[in-house]
Order: sequence, then C-alpha cells, then structure tokens
Amino acid sequence: MTGLELSATDFQSPWNNMQHHTEDISSERLLVRRGQAFHITLYFRNRGFQPGLDNIIFVVETGLLPDLAKGTRAVFSMAGGGGPSLWTASLETNRAASLDVSLCAPPMAAVGRYLLKVHIDSFQGSVTAYQLGEFILLFNPWCPGDAVYLDSEPQRQEYVMNDYGFIYQGNKNWIRPCPWNYGQFEENIIDICLELLDKSLNFQVDPATDCALRGNPVYISRVVSAMVSLGLALPTQGVSREGGSYARGAQPTHSCPLQ
Repeated sequence: MTGLELSATDFQSPWNNMQHHTEDISSERLLVRRGQAFHITLYFRNRGFQPGLDNIIFVVETGLLPDLAKGTRAVFSMAGGGGPSLWTASLETNRAASLDVSLCAPPMAAVGRYLLKVHIDSFQGSVTAYQLGEFILLFNPWCPGDAVYLDSEPQRQEYVMNDYGFIYQGNKNWIRPCPWNYGQFEENIIDICLELLDKSLNFQVDPATDCALRGNPVYISRVVSAMVSLGLALPTQGVSREGGSYARGAQPTHSCPLQ
C-alpha cells in the first residue's frame, strides 16, 4: 500500500467566514477568530485516510521567525489531547478520498497572518510535507476565553460589526460628537492593518517578540496608539483634528483606521 498523497485543500472560506463573523471583510479567503473552530477539507490523490496507518500533523506559523517557545509556531495532530492553551485538530468526516477536519486556535493565540502546513506520516515511515496556504486569525469578542470577549450581542453588533459611528471631541465641559466612517470592511483593509503593525518600532527592533505579543489586545492598542501619536504609521497622511485642506490624504472622517 502506498503512502497517502494530498491533492488539494478546501478552506471553505465562505462558510467559515460567515460562522466567524468576517464575511463582510472577505468571502474569498479564510479569516477566522481565535478560540472558535474552523473547518477545512483535505482531498487525497491515491486513497483515503486510514486511522492507525496514517498520521496527519498540522503546523501553523506566524511572523518572520516562527518559534514554538514563543507561541508563533504550533505543531499538533488529530491524535493530540489538546487543551485551552494549545491548537487542536479533530476529525469530522472521513470519506473515500477526502477528510473533513476542524482546527481551533487557543483564545490567547497571536493574531495576524498564518501559514498552514501538513506533514503526512504514512505506515511505511515516509513523511511528506505540504503547504496548504495562508489564513488570518483575529480577536474573538464571541469567545468567553478571549480577553476581548463581550457578553452582550447588541454590544458586539455596536462595537465590533458596526461600520459607522461617532467619535467625541472636546473637554469635560464641552463635548461634541463627530460622525466617523470606520472603514473596517473596505477592500484590503485587513492587509493594511497588518502591514501597519509591521511598520511599528517594536516590530523593527524585535519582530519575533512583537509577533508573539500580538495575542495581547492591550499590547496592540499601545503599539497602534504610539504610532498614531508619533506619526510613524503614515507620516504623509496623519490624522488631524484641524479643519482645512487634505491635499496629502483623505478627510479623516472618511479614512480607514486600524481595526
């Protein structure tokens, strides 16, 4: 009997994104939230998966220097026990020439762009590696184990899913609302957000540690705040509270800020 050979992978992006509340960002590529399972299908060229004879090992990596110790690289299989701090994989459906698998990131995993790989270890001892593709992992206000969890659906709709709102300006004696277009569902905005994080001084000095700390929403908030305050992100298109010309960029109320 020959070793198991992978022929194709289906990330089921439209269905997964709908379940993870990211379909308004994109339905063409996989964007999922930590602490919640997502499903993929593996298709095989020569035969079906046989438990006990075949072992499929998943590898996820994020950042320039993925590291097991820092949590930016994880290796796990369907045979693993898993736990609240570990990535997990579960067999859902085993067909004649395909396999449905659910994967789940821990609720404290670093957010960002990930590369997914598999190593197939067949019974004769040969190991074949495949690169399946990229996906993006986000914070999850729907997951009780996530630091950004909100226990109110109306609040999640207002603070997470709403694309329009108000910011408030002034001082304690004079506060006025200003309408704001968050622009979080604009085309390519998720890539812009991730690229801006890579422009930070923290990333430039120590990219491995910076990516590992991106599981902490407080850390990311502080990095973004520092970039906006110092004008490091987009020095020619800084956000201004002043009126007047916007010759070098768009009016702030129509810009696309970081999510």
